Amino acid sequence: METLDTVMIQEQEGLLKAIENTDICMFWYYPKKKLLRMNDRTAEMYNCRKEYTDMPQSFADDFIHPSTQDAFLEMHRRIDAGEKTAQASFSSIDRKRWCTVTLTVISADEQGKPEQVYGIVQNISEMKLREAEEAAFLSHMSYDIRTQMNTIVGLAAIAAVHMDDRNRVRDCIEKITASSRNLLSIMDEEFDRNRIESRKLCLQEHKIEESGIVCRQSGNLFGRKILLVEDNELNRQIVVDILTAKGLIVDTAENGLAAMTKAAAGEDGAYDMVLMDIQMPFMDGYETARAIRAMASDWAKKVPIFAMTAKAFEEDKAKALEAGMNGHLTKPIDMDRLLETLEEVLG
Repeated sequence: METLDTVMIQEQEGLLKAIENTDICMFWYYPKKKLLRMNDRTAEMYNCRKEYTDMPQSFADDFIHPSTQDAFLEMHRRIDAGEKTAQASFSSIDRKRWCTVTLTVISADEQGKPEQVYGIVQNISEMKLREAEEAAFLSHMSYDIRTQMNTIVGLAAIAAVHMDDRNRVRDCIEKITASSRNLLSIMDEEFDRNRIESRKLCLQEHKIEESGIVCRQSGNLFGRKILLVEDNELNRQIVVDILTAKGLIVDTAENGLAAMTKAAAGEDGAYDMVLMDIQMPFMDGYETARAIRAMASDWAKKVPIFAMTAKAFEEDKAKALEAGMNGHLTKPIDMDRLLETLEEVLG
């Protein structure tokens, strides 16, 4: 004699078969049996099996990327806790497919525990691809603009501390003019491309305060040695000029590989601090910071390393910390902020 559960499952399988040839991606989930059955359309779209036991962990292990498994499992915990509906978005293990799943409880037992759950699956892969492209576009544009702005602000700072040297000021003005033209060219190119693609951008306006141009007096940095890792020659010159004028000794490396060579060859504690650009050839700043931290010396484990970069988004700051850095300074560099940081760390 057939049990009620068997009859219910057969009925649901009949419904699944009835909609096999439609575009609806759906499934039935039986929490007490930890069983999931999906239609062919869903299995084909997401390249997974039609039936899963030991749900929800088996499906998470088989299909879902580890970075998005928590959202999927939390959705099931909410249903098990008595909520009538729950939703989550997650990606496949290969990160090529994204979906949003909505669970709806169809029936529950006398204690309110779910017995039958209906699931609808929405393919959001194209939307996630667009989001990733837009994020990459914004990050690239922010980096290019901030790099040029860093040059302009830095040259203005150099001119401000050499007002009595007409040749030095003239040289700074000529380079500021060239960098300003480069900045305008970058903005024209990026915004024209954006208009062609019919995208709308919301840009956060960053005001450059005068205090970022006129360097403050710093009295307790004299003789401290800094390793500046920066692949842009003009940016290296700017930072070196500003810091040496404050009494610091600045050694430079044009990329991460050169920085590693200098760090490995120098005596333990040769540098009091490392200022690290991020986007560099051979080894980027994240890789370089990790490599320094992995060195055997106590100095390598403890030396303050600060990112100094045009990569200014929150995820960039998080990456810097994950790589073992102590902080993050955003380009264009606020010279007051840079000197305050140096005093806080080295004072």
